[in-house]
Amino acid sequence: SGKGKSHNARKEDSKPEPKRWSEQTEKLKALVISLQKGLPAAASFKLPPSVYLSTPADEVVQQRITAYLRAKGLVTLTPDAEEVAAFQKKVIIDFELNGIDISNI
Repeated sequence: SGKGKSHNARKEDSKPEPKRWSEQTEKLKALVISLQKGLPAAASFKLPPSVYLSTPADEVVQQRITAYLRAKGLVTLTPDAEEVAAFQKKVIIDFELNGIDISNI
């Protein structure tokens, strides 16, 4: 029975502790998730893994998320319902027009 205890202890020790983010970073992540709601699955956008890879500091993650959202066309980081709807509409239109050569139209 001592063998079983050490086996369980090893399992617990090998499990990495999840990274804890600041409240501001969690709010930015929640903003991305809320912007994804209402978008078709194929048109939705996700934060690229590079946002979190080799993360030196919480502030860097915040800057990367902010830059990503700005690059996608979000004007403010505290959007109202109207801005969210406009952003989602833009994402859907961009998705639908992706790959279409509009010079032929």
